[in-house]
Amino acid sequence: MRSLKVLIVEQHPARLLQLHQMLNACGVFGVRVAEDCGAARRSLERHGPVDIVLFGSQATSALVFLDNLAEAGHAAALVIQGRMECAETTNAVRRARHAGLWVLGVLAPGEATCALHGMLQRFRVHCAEPLIA
Repeated sequence: MRSLKVLIVEQHPARLLQLHQMLNACGVFGVRVAEDCGAARRSLERHGPVDIVLFGSQATSALVFLDNLAEAGHAAALVIQGRMECAETTNAVRRARHAGLWVLGVLAPGEATCALHGMLQRFRVHCAEPLIA
């Protein structure tokens, strides 16, 4: 089975690097990055869809982008980094699910790679063959 394709949307370089390293530690090397939703949209249009979008600090301000992401079929699932007790994170999860996106989970800032690995494994199990060739 080939490696998943993941797009990280994160504006802070240190957080972006941390998320990228976490994905690499989970065996995901098909990683693209975008600093904001505009750059993410351009990447998806230019280079095609991904299996998973991982939103860092951008998820709470990306509600319209989530609708467009689902409508265009640019991703099968997403992971949102944030705190579940935070209203903005809860709203982003709700909006994504309402748009028809599969939310694999919420990754708390600073959480260990194990949590992300579990989310990726759940995706691999339920999507026998990733959507992107």
